[in-house]
Amino acid sequence: MSQICCENKPTCSIHDYKKLDDLVYKLKEYLSALATKKVGNYRYGYYCGDDLDNSIREASVLKKSLSRIKLSLLRGTSCLDDETIQKIVEKAIKIVGKDSCPTDYRQDISIDTSNINAYLMKGPRCVTYDSYNKFASFICGKLGLTITAEREKCDITFEITHKIINCDLLYSLSVYRDLCNLGYKVSRTQEECKLDWKLLIENNSSCDLDFKTYMCFVKEDNLSYPIIDKVYKSGLSLIKVDGVTTLCTPLNNYRLSEITPTSLEELLNAGYVVETRKSDITCDYVKY
Repeated sequence: MSQICCENKPTCSIHDYKKLDDLVYKLKEYLSALATKKVGNYRYGYYCGDDLDNSIREASVLKKSLSRIKLSLLRGTSCLDDETIQKIVEKAIKIVGKDSCPTDYRQDISIDTSNINAYLMKGPRCVTYDSYNKFASFICGKLGLTITAEREKCDITFEITHKIINCDLLYSLSVYRDLCNLGYKVSRTQEECKLDWKLLIENNSSCDLDFKTYMCFVKEDNLSYPIIDKVYKSGLSLIKVDGVTTLCTPLNNYRLSEITPTSLEELLNAGYVVETRKSDITCDYVKY
């Protein structure tokens, strides 16, 4: 305990780290039992006269307080006086009892997160904000997306895992990037492009592209008919924002260059399927 800290309180803490640690453990066991009761209430309709939420809240606060005090004993930086610590200890003892569990029989409760990403891939409805943020960064990293904004990472991850942006479109974009990098260009004439555009409008009722904008995507962005068609068949659309080709989805707008994947391995391993053949995308490209 630091000398400065001790000078500012009536007495320095004399509580034992081991006893506090055992008390924290008992609170964890107590919280685990309460959680089992709560799950039983939700799943099986068990009636419980106790106010579970209030009990969980009270025990959680005490566990956090004792955990901080326990660590402060190791660091020697706690400025809580002995009387205040004792009040917290007594409140905890009132809930869980005085006798601590023998060390040899302790099995501290821990959360196994080894399969959390596989679970989140299935798109569960209830996920904490922090967990989904980490998952979104993980997925964007695995796919090789260069998108940086936190909100956009979460949005694109949600739309990919829920197949709003499907694997076929992602695969088409990755092939498109490779073709551009190797110097391939769309080989369609203006007359052929006009036929492609008419077919696009006929096959996609939601498509509102005029021919001039369609030609801009072909000539300036090197996008072929099969790729543009996949965008609109997915219920999405393409626009220009400050001269940059942008994919519009129900949640957000993304620059194509930021969401073009370098690898789909993570999605394929999770059971997502690509039905598009590479030849479907490369057929309109030639190398100049």
